[in-house]
Amino acid sequence: MQYQINPSQVKQKLELIDVPPEDLRMLFDLLDADGSGEITIDEFRKGCLKLQGTAKSKEMIKLAVHVSTYNSNLDDMQDAMEEQNRTLKKIYNR
Repeated sequence: MQYQINPSQVKQKLELIDVPPEDLRMLFDLLDADGSGEITIDEFRKGCLKLQGTAKSKEMIKLAVHVSTYNSNLDDMQDAMEEQNRTLKKIYNR
């Protein structure tokens, strides 16, 4: 099931939670946990639960996006290091 969101409705809703429209991409990236470019109902629910509570400001959203980005970067670095380690083992075992 797919839904299209009216941009003016999104702007109104963001204003209610003090998130400037220019931060929409950051919010979308936070909610799109698997990086598919689409937000599933489950991703939306989990993302909302992350943002629930007293710390709802845009700074917390930015922080959550940064943490998610850093985690992804660390995963990429780990993969690269593991590949380099395999290459070094092959060279050493020759």
